[in-house]
Amino acid sequence: MVGSFKIGEYCIGNGTPFIIAEVGVNHHRDMEIAKRLIDAAVAAKAHAVKFQSFIPRYLCLPSIDKPGYQAHTPEEQSWYARLRDDEQLSEQEHHLLKEYCDEKGILFISTPYDPVSADLLEEVGVAAYKIASCDVSNLPLLDHVARKGKPVLMSIGMASLEEVREAVDCMKKAGNNQIVLFACHAEYPSKEEDANLRKIETLEKEFPDLVIGLSDHTLSMKAYALCEAAYSCPVYETHLTYDRNAEGPDHKASHEPESFKEFVELVSDTDRCKQKVSEMDAAVKEMILGHADITPSEIELKNKLVMRRSLFSMVNIRKGEQIQATMIAALRPEKGGMAPKEYWNIVGKTAKEDVPAKTQLKAEMFE
Repeated sequence: MVGSFKIGEYCIGNGTPFIIAEVGVNHHRDMEIAKRLIDAAVAAKAHAVKFQSFIPRYLCLPSIDKPGYQAHTPEEQSWYARLRDDEQLSEQEHHLLKEYCDEKGILFISTPYDPVSADLLEEVGVAAYKIASCDVSNLPLLDHVARKGKPVLMSIGMASLEEVREAVDCMKKAGNNQIVLFACHAEYPSKEEDANLRKIETLEKEFPDLVIGLSDHTLSMKAYALCEAAYSCPVYETHLTYDRNAEGPDHKASHEPESFKEFVELVSDTDRCKQKVSEMDAAVKEMILGHADITPSEIELKNKLVMRRSLFSMVNIRKGEQIQATMIAALRPEKGGMAPKEYWNIVGKTAKEDVPAKTQLKAEMFE
């Protein structure tokens, strides 16, 4: 039986879908754009607006390659430079956005990509935490966030079912059962044939005590109607932008205000969704429903090599030095490194050799 809990004043699973407008990094660090998007979310009658919170040095290496879906962004600007210059919100900007959301009567939610950012969000007063698909395997972050005691919403793109189980177990062991799992395909945008809405059935079967929702990147009204008609998801999330042709990594995977409003109106009316599905071509319906396997697609396997993380040294570590918690962290990329969950096994061990800062860690470096 699904446990009930609230996000802000909203009871999740009370029959009315809880809808999140994912602004993400579509604000370009321009507070006027951010406020315009908050206004658009309010006008569409979304319940929450979501941003992303990170400190680049705790997220990735400066030399990291871009994932394939960001190939259209300017070649002369590295992924790290864009994160630092165009997308990272300051502490003051977090407070300003939270205050503006309060003024407009919409909940402020964000995705922390590191423990320091999670602590900032707690100080700001976030209503809930969102975990991105790329961090399903980042168990130290999940543990840190879950211990805040607020609802945790997690997308499961790129993940296997076993990885989702590990993530859920980690959060529950941290004392948090207020969990929403989002069926999700981690490609931006995604094709209708990659929606595979039947994954929701698997998640409902595997995690009967959790809330199961949809985080969508297809931008397909057919997919929304089919999802609501078949599963009546308690929570929906999709991206919002001011212009799909704007320069940046996520605009093409985002709704403009009018289509976002259409999305909200559609999933808020189950009868209308059922009518739309009844008029849908059977082959199209089957294509969108797809398969029920919780397994990464081919494109997700490529994306996860750069978007997921492995363990790195954050400082110069001397041979014979005992590893302290602040000396290592999970950074992008994943390829070739130790899984973030090995963090707890490495802390307390002794370095067998000198390890320069920003070195991808290997088990044989420690004893």
